[in-house]
Amino acid sequence: MLSEWATFFLSWGGLGLAIISFAEASFFPIPPDLLLIPLAIAAPEKAIWYGFITTLFSSLGAILGYYLGTHFGRPLLSRFAKPTTISRVEKMFRQYGALAVAIAGFTPIPYKVFTIAGGIFRVSPFSLLIGSVAGRGLRFFGEAIIILILGSKAESFINRYAGVGTIIIAVALILLYIFIRRKSIGWRL
Repeated sequence: MLSEWATFFLSWGGLGLAIISFAEASFFPIPPDLLLIPLAIAAPEKAIWYGFITTLFSSLGAILGYYLGTHFGRPLLSRFAKPTTISRVEKMFRQYGALAVAIAGFTPIPYKVFTIAGGIFRVSPFSLLIGSVAGRGLRFFGEAIIILILGSKAESFINRYAGVGTIIIAVALILLYIFIRRKSIGWRL
């Protein structure tokens, strides 16, 4: 079923990519990578453009996810995520605030969980948008650049290493954040 939806929207090109990117950030199950990667491989000269479209519309979709979270809250989030995932997300928001949005935007964790949770936990909408642009931009422009470098071999490379690679980078960002935060606290003492 999901592959049929992906194929349907893939036939729409950039417009389908924009629609999927927006919808996935708030309620839809198809990750935009399923359209971004084949579109960019088919037209490498447009890879950066497709990365931009995906980042922009995913970030705008995050605003809808935030709105859904503020108005419909936990019952809606419970439809998209397991209780253990919700618990982890809540913990991340308590520890890292908007940085959690940026990290989630980069990782393979379903992004809608974080955008809806951003509304539930009342993250600043501006912070949510900045975190979305940063995290999603890093992910989608990264995929576009990999496609520019590797061409048609990029798809297998991304499928093989993206999950582990994004988690490693996310952990590195968290550690960097903790280091900077501790240093700034130490500097103020």
